[in-house]
Amino acid sequence: MTHGFWARWSRRVQRRPWLAGGAAVAVLVLLALPFLSLRLAFTDAGTNPPSYTSRQAYDLLAKGFGPGANGPLVVALELPAPGAPRTVAALRADLARQPDVAFASPPQYSPAATAAVLTVIPRTSPQDSRTSAPVQELRDTIVPRATAGTGVRALIGGPTAAWPGPGGSSPRRPPS
Repeated sequence: MTHGFWARWSRRVQRRPWLAGGAAVAVLVLLALPFLSLRLAFTDAGTNPPSYTSRQAYDLLAKGFGPGANGPLVVALELPAPGAPRTVAALRADLARQPDVAFASPPQYSPAATAAVLTVIPRTSPQDSRTSAPVQELRDTIVPRATAGTGVRALIGGPTAAWPGPGGSSPRRPPS
């Protein structure tokens, strides 16, 4: 057995271990390159075959209301003071002005007016890689700027906002 293929191969590797190791690493890097563009997310009905009724409903919603209607963002607001509705109205107006937002719903208040919910429809579909950038912009800039110093606490959720986007960003709780 000392003259078989594997014996010859092992002798070659032993003669030039750094070359063999470098070649192995190069092959592994080459095989791993596609994973750099891998996007992990929750699947939606847009990935179903066109013959499925769930896909047909998804397509009808996208056609009638825009692609973002299939993955709305939910902005949950905790309102500490009676003057908070002005902050909520200003936040809604600011959200509606964003170029990547197709629509921001009027706020829905809890019976005690201590909480409110806004629904934000992005211009792009939930599976679109461009949807994660507006989510981060809303979380990092728009919402904190609109609620700064007001005591209003805002969290952005929904199926589109729940998965890590490019760069591994994930949902965060704003500072309390």
